[in-house]
Amino acid sequence: MIYYSYGDRAIPEIALTFDDGPNPPFTYYLLDILDDLGIRANFFLLGYLAQKYPQAVIEIRDRGHLIGAHGYIHHRKERPDFVLGARILQDITGKRPKFYRPPYGNLKLCQGSPVFSQKDNKIILWDVDPQDWKFLSVDILYQKIKKAVRNGSIIDLHDGSQHYEERGVRPFYMLEVLPRIIQELHSQGFIFKRLDEMKLVPLKF
Repeated sequence: MIYYSYGDRAIPEIALTFDDGPNPPFTYYLLDILDDLGIRANFFLLGYLAQKYPQAVIEIRDRGHLIGAHGYIHHRKERPDFVLGARILQDITGKRPKFYRPPYGNLKLCQGSPVFSQKDNKIILWDVDPQDWKFLSVDILYQKIKKAVRNGSIIDLHDGSQHYEERGVRPFYMLEVLPRIIQELHSQGFIFKRLDEMKLVPLKF
């Protein structure tokens, strides 16, 4: 099984990725921030939420961002259905997703799924995890991201949550820190890219 957790370390390109959505209205707030700063990013969407909020999926696509599949559900005790999740996204967008991220970054959840027998599909993990899901303060998030980013980094953030009670709270700190960290990384010379625009480095599991 081949997967990717970063890009070319010689090129100052980085990718912002957002998991566990779509999650209106926070996904729309996030899209507005990215638009204002001229950033194209990457969204790993859950199938059951895409079914619930298809217009948000279309909005992500129409604003120029990459849509990847995060399975149908996000749960430690249930295997994600990557086939169903991908089919839902294809039905909504008209395009089959080629980028996949297993819940929790658990590569074992990918084993046996037929979507990973297709050579053009890519499993995407990350090398920068500021753990925004822990409800950290804005300053802590800012410092964790700033210190960890390198050429080729893939940054893992969340505009949603698998837990209903967190969906209205979890994205707040991420949304607050995002403009600040984007501007800081821009000042360091980093360029934000979609994953399909980066030279990704394959790793074998």
